Amino acid sequence: MTSRTPASRRRTAAALAALLAAAEPAAAERPIRYSPERGGSCTVMIPYYGPRALWIGRLAAERPLDVSSDRIFSDARTAESCFFTEAECRTWLARLMIDWRPRPGFALCEPAGGAVMRGGTGPVKP
Repeated sequence: MTSRTPASRRRTAAALAALLAAAEPAAAERPIRYSPERGGSCTVMIPYYGPRALWIGRLAAERPLDVSSDRIFSDARTAESCFFTEAECRTWLARLMIDWRPRPGFALCEPAGGAVMRGGTGPVKP
């Protein structure tokens, strides 16, 4: 029986730890969930597709909240979603505005890249 030195044990433990770390599966990236009706998360889509390929829809709105009380309460919300086309963005916005009353200037669709092609048909593509 051979005796092991503390340094030898540390090297063995380090090698075993490296082997186990290499054997673990890599963490899956966050999936991109997108539908033309709801859009997708801008936090996920912008790094993947780039800002010039996307439109951002933003809304700050409110609606009356029925609480069966003498006081009037309102339910205020904000929403943001990313889309591939301006038409999808505007459709999303129009659907939300059926039930929600937007605050002035807080219902918009704009190119994520900031520049619009001539004619307003979409973001500038490289």
